[in-house]
Amino acid sequence: MSAAFIQSPDASADSVENLEKQLKLSLQQVQPDRDFVDHLHNRLTTPRSLTVERRKNAGFSLLLVGFSLFSGLLLIWLMRQFRTAQPEI
Repeated sequence: MSAAFIQSPDASADSVENLEKQLKLSLQQVQPDRDFVDHLHNRLTTPRSLTVERRKNAGFSLLLVGFSLFSGLLLIWLMRQFRTAQPEI
């Protein structure tokens, strides 16, 4: 490594201070809206309540799935019965 890339901790602190001075001179200081800051503080520090709603029609959903499976199996069985009952020409 070359010596140009190795910086002492003092040089690093000086560069940060120079950067802060440049930013302070080039940027305009803004006073934030107090209501916004308070609202943001409350949102960040207060945990939100979480509610999980139960399905009311769980029984109906299970019945629908069961009926669909039964209908599909019945259709497959009927197709096989029809195919074997036909005489081949």
